[in-house]
Amino acid sequence: MVHVQLARMAPAVNGLTGLARVMEFIDAISLNMYRRSSRERWPMNWLFNLESRRMAIYEQKLVSSFDRQIVSSPSDREAIGNYETLHIVPNGVNIEDFPYNKDGGASNIIIFTGRMGYFPNADAAVYFATKVLPLIQRREPNVRFVIVGADPPRRVRMLSRISGVEVTGYVPNIQDYMARATVAVAPLQAATGIQNKVLEAMASGIPIVATPNALEGIDAVNGEHLLVAEDANLLAEKVLQLLKDPILRRRLARNARQLVEEKYTWERSVEILEKVYRMAIYRSSERKKRVLHPG
Repeated sequence: MVHVQLARMAPAVNGLTGLARVMEFIDAISLNMYRRSSRERWPMNWLFNLESRRMAIYEQKLVSSFDRQIVSSPSDREAIGNYETLHIVPNGVNIEDFPYNKDGGASNIIIFTGRMGYFPNADAAVYFATKVLPLIQRREPNVRFVIVGADPPRRVRMLSRISGVEVTGYVPNIQDYMARATVAVAPLQAATGIQNKVLEAMASGIPIVATPNALEGIDAVNGEHLLVAEDANLLAEKVLQLLKDPILRRRLARNARQLVEEKYTWERSVEILEKVYRMAIYRSSERKKRVLHPG
């Protein structure tokens, strides 16, 4: 069997015969590009909208040429198409690498993590620092917003000029920063797929405020495992609520860690993946039988 990760790698298996094929899309790039088009300016918004439509056609073509396909969330599956061969395998967390901090972090640190070279993360960092943080600072002037992640583009690096904002760039151990955080945010506007940053915060005991886009594929309940907000005013309100309420922070953090342990470990993801592998191999073997013994 051959497992191909990302649609751009699909041509690597051209000419291979006799092997079962699994395509791991991770997320629907067509949906990702469509959402990005709404966050870009002309002419990039037009180009990403065009590429989104082209990518949707290509993704459906790949469904027909691989025995099984994988995405990480239900919304990505819906975007590509609810095909019988297209399966959801959620991302996971190595919970030993993200120990639960039952005591919480400092009283005024908001953290946002992720590779900042990825457009949805950079876009979210700029959005929070310029639209949400000022609303928070009106009531909590000493709050700090720490952006942790590799490859920040210039527009993210420039955010460090804003009072209360720190941009770290690459760090060797992200857990050191997470251990000091009071609240984690995932203010994503254009993302697709499961966000590991959300799972990692949940595993680490950091209460999190997230937009709906950041929660696709994660069975978290608003008010039970985290807080959800759709616009700048609500994001600021929910963050302030957590900053001022240690009891709520502890309750959400405890419930979130339990959810990760139950549903989002890599061991559980691998169990699902192995089932997909077995189905792909079976389908491939049945196809070979029909070729060798037609009728």
